[in-house]
Amino acid sequence: MGGLVLAVTFALLAALAGPADAAAPGDPDYAERVVNEEVARLHQEARGLAQAGRYDEALRTYRRILAVKPDDLDAQTALARVTAWSGDHGRAEALYRAVLERKPDHADALAGLGDVRSWRGDLEGARQAYERALAAAPDHVDALKGMGKLSRWAGDTAASRRYYTQALRRAPTDVEARDAIRALGP
Repeated sequence: MGGLVLAVTFALLAALAGPADAAAPGDPDYAERVVNEEVARLHQEARGLAQAGRYDEALRTYRRILAVKPDDLDAQTALARVTAWSGDHGRAEALYRAVLERKPDHADALAGLGDVRSWRGDLEGARQAYERALAAAPDHVDALKGMGKLSRWAGDTAASRRYYTQALRRAPTDVEARDAIRALGP
């Protein structure tokens, strides 16, 4: 019920303000477009809050998105990620699993699950999650870095360097990958 109220509120606010593209509020797709624009804005806001370390506010913002669009897998995955960053790894794993029940090859959820499992000491579970993420998206930067980390911990510096180098090729400004390659030495 709360999601419907929010959606209607967004549509009414947009109708009162007038859309930038001058679409008529009577347009059958108008309300959906307005809601989608607001959800996109909220995603951006939540990402900024999370990057600033304001996890509680980011979590609230992702919950607002999910109140309006409960099937938004990106918001569900982001909620899991920020939950993990805030230290609630058990809850984060449950949230990632919920996404994967709906979309088993969701690379972001798989990579996040790998991170949570590695933080909890389940290195084999982490490896499996990262490998599934890479099967779904071979250039997934977070999964590549996760595999690089696991390889380094296992003492396989050659494999670690390959994973981190591939991640850096995909994301040339990634500080974590660059620092890891330097730490591996020549």
